[in-house]
Amino acid sequence: MEQSDENDFAAAVRLAFHKRHKALSRRGATVECTPVKEIVDGHESDVGRTDVRIAYRVQGARISLRLTAWGDRWVWVDARRSSKLGWAWESTSKGRFFAPDEARDLVARVEETLSACHLPVGDVPRAISAIWSECLAVEIPVV
Repeated sequence: MEQSDENDFAAAVRLAFHKRHKALSRRGATVECTPVKEIVDGHESDVGRTDVRIAYRVQGARISLRLTAWGDRWVWVDARRSSKLGWAWESTSKGRFFAPDEARDLVARVEETLSACHLPVGDVPRAISAIWSECLAVEIPVV
C-alpha cells in the first residue's frame, strides 16, 4: 500500500524544514534536504525517506548535524563538532519520533540541538541526548 504525501512523515519533514529555512540560515546554518527513494529487493519502497544535512559553526568550529527521517516516523540523528584532533564531541540518537505536531516538532528539536552546541564542550552530548530522548521511542532488547 502506497502512502500519500499528506501521510508521509518524510515529506512532512522536508516541508517543515523548507518553512524554517530562512530562520535557520539567519542563525548561520546551511541546510540541505534530499528526498531519497529506497530500493528494496529491486522495487521502490513504499516508505519515503528524507536526508537532512546541516552545517553550522560555533566559535569557528564546524558542527555537522545529519538527520534521516523515514515515512514511518523512524528517525536517526547524528551531531558532531570537529577539531584538529578529531571529534570534540559526538551524539547519535535513533528511534520512532512521537510528538503532537510531528514534523514541526522535529525541526524545533533540531533548532534546540543547534542551540545546545553553544554549551561548554563537555556538556553538549548529554544536552543533545536529553533533547532527543524525550521524543524517540526505542525498542528495549529482551534478554
